[in-house]
Amino acid sequence: MRSVVTVKLPRTGLGNRLLPWARAVSFSARNNYRMLDPFWPQLKVGPLLRGERDARIYASEFRNLPGIVDVLQSRISHLFLKVELDPQLKEARHHDGRLYVFSSYEKYFKGLEPDHELISNSLSDLLTSTRRHEIDCAPKPDIAIHVRRGDLPSSWQSKTAWFQETLRALRRERSDLKDAVVFSDAAEHELGPLLAEPDVTLSRGSSAIVDLLTMSKAEVLVGSCHSSFSAWASFLGKMPTIVDSKRAYDTFCLSNSSFSVREYLGRGPIWPDKSETLDEQRE
Repeated sequence: MRSVVTVKLPRTGLGNRLLPWARAVSFSARNNYRMLDPFWPQLKVGPLLRGERDARIYASEFRNLPGIVDVLQSRISHLFLKVELDPQLKEARHHDGRLYVFSSYEKYFKGLEPDHELISNSLSDLLTSTRRHEIDCAPKPDIAIHVRRGDLPSSWQSKTAWFQETLRALRRERSDLKDAVVFSDAAEHELGPLLAEPDVTLSRGSSAIVDLLTMSKAEVLVGSCHSSFSAWASFLGKMPTIVDSKRAYDTFCLSNSSFSVREYLGRGPIWPDKSETLDEQRE
């Protein structure tokens, strides 16, 4: 029986759910295996209790829900094929009799960049026509700012003041960067100081995938260093990405540059503590 590839999606946010899917796409293409469509919808109580704009259900974003043939093949494969969990992204040693299951997101983008175009196109193909239309119609931001809140531990959250000061520094040095769009799972009142900056708007995207792919079109990304959602936008868009902790961001294994704002603006590779603002650094 010919080997097949499947994905067991983690019960997480979209960024982490996309990671094992991307590894499965890469592995199946490299080995010319059939990949079974994963089941994207899920029900999570946490985002509903926290009142987040994105409920993380993912029922209307993707068109490739598994059909009856995929469901049956998956069940049969589990019965008759030897299961291998999260194999390396290379040519498989066995071409028959294996069910390769991708479920982990902990390798992040390691080994995926050679398949950037494949993954980007495959993600676009997954979307419903409604979501693709929304993304196509969304204006390209000069600066995309991703403020991750939600269930992220507070010690991992980049401070709102840091985003605000980073935006001001960029605009002082780059007069061509005018419009900034904030993408966030935080309540609007939590973002008040940042949204009060000139020419800053809050994204009203209808879903997480619309926000993600709109972010990926930006000229510059100001991201949350512990967020795989920020990392996905950086991976897809290949734009300069400014974060407040290079060490944390480097765990995502992306080769496109991540900068402190000082380094991006040519003032030296200084990585501030999250509690510092640019004004404090200048003193």
